[in-house]
Amino acid sequence: MDSAVAPAPPLLPEDDDGERRRRLTVRLLALLAGLCSVAALYLAADVMVPVVGAALLYAIFAPLQRRLTAWRLPAVLGATLIPGALAGAIALSIAGLAEPASNWIDKAPTIATEMKWKLRNVLVPVADVRRASKEVREIANGPRDAGELEVVLREQGGLLQRIALSVRLAGVQLVVIAALLWFLLAYGDSLRRRLDDALPDDDSRRRLVVSAVHIERDLSRYMLTIALINTALGAAVALALMAAGLPNPILWGAMATALNFIPYAGAIVGVGIVFGVGLITFDSLGQAAIGPLAYGALSIIEGQWLTPLILGRRLTLNPLAIFLFILFWGWLWGVPGALMAVPILVAVRAVCVQALSDGPVARMIRV
Repeated sequence: MDSAVAPAPPLLPEDDDGERRRRLTVRLLALLAGLCSVAALYLAADVMVPVVGAALLYAIFAPLQRRLTAWRLPAVLGATLIPGALAGAIALSIAGLAEPASNWIDKAPTIATEMKWKLRNVLVPVADVRRASKEVREIANGPRDAGELEVVLREQGGLLQRIALSVRLAGVQLVVIAALLWFLLAYGDSLRRRLDDALPDDDSRRRLVVSAVHIERDLSRYMLTIALINTALGAAVALALMAAGLPNPILWGAMATALNFIPYAGAIVGVGIVFGVGLITFDSLGQAAIGPLAYGALSIIEGQWLTPLILGRRLTLNPLAIFLFILFWGWLWGVPGALMAVPILVAVRAVCVQALSDGPVARMIRV
């Protein structure tokens, strides 16, 4: 008796059409689910920003927490020490830079006028061209009747109110992030074990454990390395601006360190701010440009040579993927989203490498 398995019969045309319709339906449902998820993340930004921020910080500091636990330190004590040390470092930095920063904030109302006056040789020709085009448009449109008057209402104080609300919201979100981080560090391992027990089979448990380990390892290594590189960049920028004669170089070096956590966009903003400081400080346009040129050169050296050399190929990310993630998360959640874009990209890459066996998505994300 022949035990060979008979080949499956070929699909009939109607079966083939049904399979295509099923695949198309699945893809459309996946697209709809993705759009709904993006809308939910956008609408629930005030809640999701601290949740995602705490989850990313937990993935970064979880290996350190396990090391402290291995040294017989209680989990609750380790969960208190890590956020406490982080908050203390931030508080000391803010306290040391508060006075020069407040001085520049006090000068803010006069800075724009002074910069416009320093740039008058560049701005006057542009203003002349704009005025001439306006006159040409008025001549082409003909004279207006006396009744055709335009009234422009400008809201006073709107910008300051928005800034105050943003600062208040950021303070609340930081408190929520600190609280969530404490709970995750103290009870994260027990929650993971319960999640492992709830999974149906050993293969799912293995995939979850391996993915979590890789996310924590890659995020910890990446963020620690980037923090050290950004600190070195900030010190180099401070020394360069000190040599260029700009006031408060330590403040601008700390600003360069913080802004460099947002690749590309952070360096552009920092160079623009330093150029404004140079315009206010010096009378010559050429002398004012020395500081931002040095800042830009150091940022290019760091981004194009130093960071890829230190991180190596395994953790180096595709610049296009970084730029797109910053655009997307910055549009979705503003400045916090732009800050979290690269850690989210690192986590997505680790998941793709494990769950999709280093498939095309993971290869597109890395260099």
